[in-house]
Amino acid sequence: GTGSVSLYMAHGGTSFGWWAGANTADGMYLPDTPSYDYGAPIGEGGGHGLDEAGGDKYAALQSVLLEAPSGGGSSVPSSSPSASRPPSPPAEP
Repeated sequence: GTGSVSLYMAHGGTSFGWWAGANTADGMYLPDTPSYDYGAPIGEGGGHGLDEAGGDKYAALQSVLLEAPSGGGSSVPSSSPSASRPPSPPAEP
Protein backbone atom coordinates (compact mmCIF):
# COMPACT_ATOMS: atom_id res chain seq x y z
CA GLY A 1 0.00 0.00 0.00
CA THR A 2 0.85 3.63 -0.11
CA GLY A 3 0.63 6.30 2.51
CA SER A 4 1.65 9.82 3.29
CA VAL A 5 3.38 11.54 6.17
CA SER A 6 3.01 15.03 7.55
CA LEU A 7 5.93 16.13 9.70
CA TYR A 8 4.77 19.35 11.35
CA MET A 9 7.96 20.33 13.17
CA ALA A 10 11.27 18.80 12.13
CA HIS A 11 13.51 21.49 13.62
CA GLY A 12 12.85 23.67 16.62
CA GLY A 13 13.66 27.34 16.69
CA THR A 14 13.06 30.63 18.36
CA SER A 15 12.15 34.14 17.29
CA PHE A 16 14.17 35.39 14.34
CA GLY A 17 17.41 37.12 15.20
CA TRP A 18 16.81 37.11 18.95
CA TRP A 19 14.00 39.64 18.49
CA ALA A 20 11.64 37.99 20.95
CA GLY A 21 11.29 41.17 22.97
CA ALA A 22 11.19 41.78 26.68
CA ASN A 23 9.15 43.27 29.46
CA THR A 24 10.07 45.31 32.49
CA ALA A 25 8.59 45.01 35.95
CA ASP A 26 9.66 46.97 39.01
CA GLY A 27 12.69 48.25 37.09
CA MET A 28 13.85 44.74 36.16
CA TYR A 29 14.54 43.74 32.54
CA LEU A 30 12.72 40.46 31.79
CA PRO A 31 13.65 39.04 28.36
CA ASP A 32 11.27 36.64 26.64
CA THR A 33 12.89 33.28 25.99
CA PRO A 34 10.57 31.49 23.57
CA SER A 35 11.10 28.00 22.29
CA TYR A 36 9.35 26.54 19.30
CA ASP A 37 10.56 22.98 19.07
CA TYR A 38 7.55 21.19 20.61
CA GLY A 39 9.57 18.01 20.96
CA ALA A 40 11.00 18.13 17.42
CA PRO A 41 13.49 15.49 16.23
CA ILE A 42 16.05 18.30 15.85
CA GLY A 43 16.08 20.59 18.86
CA GLU A 44 16.42 24.34 18.98
CA GLY A 45 20.17 24.11 19.56
CA GLY A 46 20.62 21.82 16.53
CA GLY A 47 21.15 18.60 18.49
CA HIS A 48 19.00 15.51 18.29
CA GLY A 49 15.77 15.77 20.26
CA LEU A 50 15.22 13.22 22.99
CA ASP A 51 12.00 11.60 24.12
CA GLU A 52 10.92 11.14 27.73
CA ALA A 53 12.95 7.92 28.02
CA GLY A 54 16.09 9.52 26.55
CA GLY A 55 15.64 7.94 23.10
CA ASP A 56 16.96 9.79 20.06
CA LYS A 57 13.94 11.12 18.10
CA TYR A 58 16.02 12.00 15.03
CA ALA A 59 17.46 8.49 14.78
CA ALA A 60 13.99 6.98 15.25
CA LEU A 61 12.51 9.16 12.50
CA GLN A 62 15.40 8.41 10.15
CA SER A 63 14.97 4.68 10.77
CA VAL A 64 11.27 4.82 9.85
CA LEU A 65 11.88 6.93 6.74
CA LEU A 66 14.66 4.63 5.53
CA GLU A 67 12.19 1.73 5.58
CA ALA A 68 10.00 3.51 3.00
CA PRO A 69 10.31 2.19 -0.57
CA SER A 70 11.70 5.52 -1.80
CA GLY A 71 13.75 6.10 1.37
CA GLY A 72 17.23 5.84 -0.08
CA GLY A 73 18.53 8.01 2.72
CA SER A 74 21.95 9.04 3.77
CA SER A 75 24.11 8.75 6.81
CA VAL A 76 23.61 11.03 9.79
CA PRO A 77 25.82 14.11 9.46
CA SER A 78 28.42 14.62 12.15
CA SER A 79 27.47 16.90 15.00
CA SER A 80 28.65 20.48 14.99
CA PRO A 81 29.63 22.22 18.19
CA SER A 82 26.92 24.46 19.58
CA ALA A 83 27.50 28.18 19.43
CA SER A 84 26.95 30.32 22.46
CA ARG A 85 25.84 33.88 22.69
CA PRO A 86 26.85 36.16 25.54
CA PRO A 87 24.01 37.47 27.68
CA SER A 88 22.46 40.71 26.52
CA PRO A 89 23.02 43.64 28.87
CA PRO A 90 19.92 44.97 30.60
CA ALA A 91 18.23 47.77 28.71
CA GLU A 92 17.99 51.14 30.34
CA PRO A 93 14.40 51.80 31.45
